[in-house]
Amino acid sequence: GRRIILRPSGTTTGRRDTRDVGRGVARGASVTQTKQPRYRSHCHASSLASSMSGMLPNKQQKRSHDDVASGKEEIAQREREILLQVYTDGCIHQVAKILEDAKAEAQKAAAEILENAKAGAQEVAAKIVKEAEAVGRNTVKAITKQGHEALEAERIAMAKANSFQAGRVLLNVGGKNFETSLDTLRSIPGTYLESMFSGRHEITQSDAKGRYFIDRPGKHFQLILNYLRDSGTVKVITSDMTAGQMKAFMVEAGFYGFLDHMMPYHAQEVIGESLLRRACLTGTRREQQTAVAQVGALVFEIGSTTPFLTDEFQDMRFVITDQFINGAPVWDAVGGKYSMYRNAIDHMQVTIKKERHVEGQPVGTIMHEKFGGPIVAPTELPPNQWLSCSHATLESQYASGERGLFTKLVRVPAMRITVVHGLDAGNPAMALVLQKLAVHVDDSDSAGASDGDDRSSDSDSDSDGDSDSDSDASSGAGVVCAE
Repeated sequence: GRRIILRPSGTTTGRRDTRDVGRGVARGASVTQTKQPRYRSHCHASSLASSMSGMLPNKQQKRSHDDVASGKEEIAQREREILLQVYTDGCIHQVAKILEDAKAEAQKAAAEILENAKAGAQEVAAKIVKEAEAVGRNTVKAITKQGHEALEAERIAMAKANSFQAGRVLLNVGGKNFETSLDTLRSIPGTYLESMFSGRHEITQSDAKGRYFIDRPGKHFQLILNYLRDSGTVKVITSDMTAGQMKAFMVEAGFYGFLDHMMPYHAQEVIGESLLRRACLTGTRREQQTAVAQVGALVFEIGSTTPFLTDEFQDMRFVITDQFINGAPVWDAVGGKYSMYRNAIDHMQVTIKKERHVEGQPVGTIMHEKFGGPIVAPTELPPNQWLSCSHATLESQYASGERGLFTKLVRVPAMRITVVHGLDAGNPAMALVLQKLAVHVDDSDSAGASDGDDRSSDSDSDSDGDSDSDSDASSGAGVVCAE
C-alpha cells in the first residue's frame, strides 16, 4: 500500500550539472511516504534512470545503473526486514495468544475437575453416611430382635416351667420313684409313655401320693427319662455298659418304644460287630483291615459333588445288611429298591435288589471301574472311577459325559461317599480288632529289625518265638472276641 516518489535534487544545466543530476537521481533520491505525492504514476527508480540515461555519457550511465541497482537492493532488503519484523511480531503475538488460550482452557478444566471431584466426594460421603445410618438401624433392629427373642425364649421357658408345675407327674417304676412332667412324657409321639399320658386312656394313681405305677425295672428308666427331657437330641452314651447291661437297656428301650429313636442303627451295629468278630477269629490281617473299614461305614450316602446324578440317586442312603454276595457285605438303599454289592467280576455296583447276580457279568445302574483284588469297603474305592447309566444320570450330562470302561456308562466327575454312622474305637469289638492289628504291626517291626539267621535260630530254639506268639495272640484274641 505504499507509493514511492523519486524527486531530483537540482535543476541546473551543463555537463557538471547534468552529472550532478544523474548522480542526484542515483544517490540523492529520497524515498518518502506522502498522502499526496507529486508524481502518482507507477514509476520506479529504474524507469526514471532509463529515461535519463540518454543524457549521460556511457561511464556515467553505467554508474547510474549500478547506483540504481544498489538502491533497489537496499529497498528490497529493507522491505524484507520490515516483513520479517512484521511476521516475527505476528508470530509472537499468535504464540502469546495460544499460550493465553491454553492457560485459560487449563484453568477451566482444572476448575471442572475440582468441581466434579468435590461433587463426587460429597456423593460418596452422603452414601457412607446413609450406609452408616442403615447399619446403625439394622444393628438396633438386630439388638432389638435379639432382645425380643431372648424375652420370648424366657417367656416360653417360664410358661414351660409353669406347665411343668401344673403338670407334675410322679412315677413308680419297679419300686423306684421318678418325678417328671406331662410335656416330657408326651414329647415323642407313638411311644408307650406318650400313649399312657395322652388323655386317650383312663389311668388311676396307685397310691395316696399320686404316683403312677409302671411294672418294669427302674434301673435304666433314668436314661430314657433324660432322653425325653432333651427332646431326643442327646445321644445316649452306652459305651461304658457291659454286654449284659446293654442288652437289658435295649430291652427296656424297646418296651417303651424308644429303641429306634435312641439307637436308630442298632441293627447295623450288631451286624458290624459280627463282622469284626469273624475277622478277629479267622481273618487275615488284610481281612481285619477290610472289616474295620466296612463297619466304619455301616450307613453312608452317595452323590455327585456337582449336578450329575438324578434326584433318585443323589444323596441315596445305604445301610449294611447281614447278607453277603461274592464274599462281601450287601448295603441296601433306605426305603428304596436298590442294593450295593460286589458282583461276580469284583466290581462294586448299585442295582435293583431283584436283579442282584452272584454269577455272570451284569452291568449296574451305578458301578465302580475297579475290579479284582481284595474285598474293600465302598469308602476305600477311588472317588473318580464311578460310572452311571442313563437312568441315573441327568440327560444333559449323559449326552456329553466321558465314556468309561463300559460304553453305556459315563464317568461321574467326583463321587461323594459320606459316612452317616459307623463303629469307632469306643466299641468293644472294634477295640479288640484294632488291638490285634497293632500286635501284627509290632510283630512285623520286630521281625524287620532282627537278622534273618537270628530269627531262624530263635524260632528253632525258643518256644516263645514270633510264630508261637502270633498263635497265642490269635487264640487269645479269639477267646476275647467270642466273649
